[in-house]
Amino acid sequence: PADAPDTLRFVVAVAIDDQLADWYALTSVPDTTVHFGELLFGDRDRVRLTLGPGRHVIRITLIAGHGDRMLVRVRQSLLREE
Repeated sequence: PADAPDTLRFVVAVAIDDQLADWYALTSVPDTTVHFGELLFGDRDRVRLTLGPGRHVIRITLIAGHGDRMLVRVRQSLLREE
């Protein structure tokens, strides 16, 4: 949108196995080359987690910010052994 802000601030909470790991205050710069209706898409912010062996449940929650939703991608850098 033409009236898009220069930056978007938001706070997320990250929980691992139902235990709060940390809060992160992040800033995103809107990507003006991506268009999907009235939605804004921003640059990527990265949060690196170090987990012990085994399976885990990761929960990422948008706590506050300039938007009411966010898109999250979780990536595993090494193949999991089972």
